Amino acid sequence: MNETLTWALAGLAGGLLGAIFFGGLWWTVRKGVSSSRPVLWFLGGGVLRMSIVLAGFYFVSGGQWKRLVACLVGFIIARVVVTWLTRPSREPQNLSSRRPAMRLSPDQMIFWQHGFLKLNGTIVFTWGLMLVLASAHFSSRANFPRS
Repeated sequence: MNETLTWALAGLAGGLLGAIFFGGLWWTVRKGVSSSRPVLWFLGGGVLRMSIVLAGFYFVSGGQWKRLVACLVGFIIARVVVTWLTRPSREPQNLSSRRPAMRLSPDQMIFWQHGFLKLNGTIVFTWGLMLVLASAHFSSRANFPRS
């Protein structure tokens, strides 16, 4: 198959993965903020979305960094498109009927604290993702060029 066509297909696959990830994020937030158990929505949705995207990147790349880059470009383009499609309307709303905005930040989720040391959601999720990526890298037999 033509190499340009392969990159284009990898970019389209990245766009599909991005639409699944960011569209799923939008849907999870909409369902989670009105749920009686938002942690299940946010944690479950995040794990599911990351699993789908990581598996997709792994299979699309096929051990070739150029395909991985094309897939990532498609993923980033999908982020821009989904963000544009799900933006709030510009119509004025009756502010008195709206609930106050919910601030969601993993920095506010404290898992462990001792004195001034805090282990928050940002640190846990970042290191968790790094662990997944590192274990996938070391378990794969792909030979990426060292440049």
